[in-house]
Formats: sequence, structure tokens, C-alpha cells
Amino acid sequence: MTFQTADLTSMQFCFAVRNVI
Repeated sequence: MTFQTADLTSMQFCFAVRNVI
């Protein structure tokens, strides 16, 4: 499995969610 863009997206999503909370 390739974790290039998925990893970045996941990290960004988590960061955004944590920032909102």
C-alpha cells in the first residue's frame, strides 16, 4: 500500500480536527 498523499491527508485532517476542538 502507498502512504504518500493518504498520510499527509490523514495528518492534516487530524490536525484540523484537533485545532477545531
